[in-house]
Amino acid sequence: MGTIENNSTERHEIRKLFCAFPFYNNIDGTFFSAYTLFVQRLDDVIKENVAVCVRGGDSLVSRQRNGITRTFLESDCSHLLFIDTDLIFSAEQVKKIFDRTKDVDIVGGIYPFKSPKMPPSFVYNTLDDQSKAEQRTDGLAEVKYVGTGFMCVSRRVFEDIKRTFGADIKYIVDNSNGKVEYDFWKVGVCHFENKPTRYLSEDWYFCEMARRCGYKVYVDQTVFLKHHGQLSFPTPEQERYIKDNFSAGNIPDAEGVVDDVCVPHTTQSVVDGGAGKTASP
Repeated sequence: MGTIENNSTERHEIRKLFCAFPFYNNIDGTFFSAYTLFVQRLDDVIKENVAVCVRGGDSLVSRQRNGITRTFLESDCSHLLFIDTDLIFSAEQVKKIFDRTKDVDIVGGIYPFKSPKMPPSFVYNTLDDQSKAEQRTDGLAEVKYVGTGFMCVSRRVFEDIKRTFGADIKYIVDNSNGKVEYDFWKVGVCHFENKPTRYLSEDWYFCEMARRCGYKVYVDQTVFLKHHGQLSFPTPEQERYIKDNFSAGNIPDAEGVVDDVCVPHTTQSVVDGGAGKTASP
């Protein structure tokens, strides 16, 4: 992949959020409770228009994210927010992360890996030299990569990635009568100049492509989410660590790698089974 200068399109005049909830087959009850409260609170908390897309049925998460992104780009929404179905979140956190995009183009909430270890590891990577990060005092911190679990991205980022990497990431969807998608959420080997080759997950690869288009990636140190499995993380001990170690201008290193139809009405959603997708082998 090459590097270009940021030649971005202008920001949308009308702000409209596309909330996307990708899942495979089952949704955890704890998440469903959070989702239900989110839908109930939307009209009270988020004053801008919001579209909700719930999409399941594809075990290959990168392909599913590509399909959701195509649906987003076909809509009139200005920003895409992915919310994974193992995160516990609130409408207030959605509003806060969406409000951040008035100032930046890519921002994610912070959540730990599903591990009780101390100190906890979080789903982001700091810059190779964090001392060179943009200095801010508003709770945002520049990082290298951030997970898609609670990531908000402006439309123009996708448009610039398409313009830059176009033919290399364009493909025809199986059994779709020629429907075109772009592999924004690519998984695979990534080459770096004067650095070792790495195998990147879909969120890391997306951030890398966006950075090569001139964008910066941020985490919001005021948006912490629970990462739910058999237990919910952070644990109480990890929460004390978060309280003691995150502050404006200070973000702990996180040496982790992520392992693991649009409805134009605020309080309505649709389950999109991903028609035309084929199951991964």
